[in-house]
Amino acid sequence: EYVRKFEIVNLTETWIEEKGWKKMEAWMPKEFKWEIQYATRDKKKGRGSGGMIVGVKKNIRMKDVQKETRGIISYKVKIKGEIWRIISIYNREGKKRTLEELEEKIENEREKKLIIGDFNARTAQKGEIVWNGEEESKRTSKDKTINRQGMDLIEKIEKMGLGILNGNKEEDEQGKWTFTGTMGKSVIDYAICNAETWEEIKSFKIGERTEADHQPLVVEMKAKIEEIEDWSEEGIKIYKENLKRRKTEKKEHRKNGKNLVEEIKKAITKDGIGQKTWWDKKCRNSKTKLNRSLRTNEKRNDRKKRIDRKKQRHNKLCERKRKEDREREQKRLAEISNETEIWRYIRKEKEWKEMETLQERYIRWTLGLDRCTPGYIVREETKTEQISIEAGGRVLKYQEKMKRETENEILKECRREINNTEWEKTQWGRRMKMFYEEGGTS
Repeated sequence: EYVRKFEIVNLTETWIEEKGWKKMEAWMPKEFKWEIQYATRDKKKGRGSGGMIVGVKKNIRMKDVQKETRGIISYKVKIKGEIWRIISIYNREGKKRTLEELEEKIENEREKKLIIGDFNARTAQKGEIVWNGEEESKRTSKDKTINRQGMDLIEKIEKMGLGILNGNKEEDEQGKWTFTGTMGKSVIDYAICNAETWEEIKSFKIGERTEADHQPLVVEMKAKIEEIEDWSEEGIKIYKENLKRRKTEKKEHRKNGKNLVEEIKKAITKDGIGQKTWWDKKCRNSKTKLNRSLRTNEKRNDRKKRIDRKKQRHNKLCERKRKEDREREQKRLAEISNETEIWRYIRKEKEWKEMETLQERYIRWTLGLDRCTPGYIVREETKTEQISIEAGGRVLKYQEKMKRETENEILKECRREINNTEWEKTQWGRRMKMFYEEGGTS
């Protein structure tokens, strides 16, 4: 789904060999035309290294594709009536030879150029924009390190009259990190262009994804890429596929929405939250054994009586647990003497967790996320943990205010009640203790 947002996609360091591509191609979006440079193996054993994939939507004319040079795929598209040369590059280990081959490809061409990919070179804040001998802007970068490969890259860029978009263009003024690995962060992926292209680029930004160590580089044009009207049999087929896919996505979205609404309705009713609080490990084990017996012996009449006895035992166990749970609830209700105790009863710990789970599912639905998206990413993007921390901070400040307050009778009464109860054993007390421990305080 992320790939479908773009008209042109360049993927580098894919590790896809010819055999693997035949399987993978079936999973790739059908509305793209794909060009691939297969990964190669240095030895017979192990996986292939390198590999590149370029995708251009089929309604955009793509021509003059060149992929003979290792680590470089070059092609042309039409933007605003002008031909652009787009080059995807993977310079493994930052080799100088790859830069020389790149120079050979573009030195005699005068069209607009955009070079983008993994250069494996750290350039610090070098690469100021200089057009026609005049310095346009100084480049910024979070990576303050420059290495030999970076110096080679800067030298070639200046010689070819090109400029780096990282840290120079709108939406990436700070020069964000493009690579995050176990050994640390760095800026080794770049988008590079010439003076003619610079004015036609609206923005450049570093995306945020978790599928790989490298972050995506996103270039937005001021003008639209020219599309071709293709009403051939293949073009009509692509159009119908896209239309069918969008209708299916719309139906799924509505279905998920209805299911979620039903769950919310159940959750806000008396029987919805905290259902089967009596169901414990003994009940689960009993149900598992009963199901196993039914699967293995359901057709054997000589053991029917034995299965019936197991059913009776299971039902009696469940009934006993249900009865004990009701008695506990009635006892708790009888002990309630004020409004504070009522809220403690309503916000039982299990119910709180169920509501938090329901909230996360609602967030997933509203953002259109699938079940494969990890929960920690959802919480990070929506800042739910930060909101919880801020709320906890406000509670701490209020508690400090309660300690200092001497005139307010309501606060005095609250303080007396906290001091006279086993605060840490209450549900609210346990949550506050957990908040202290997570924050590194006591």
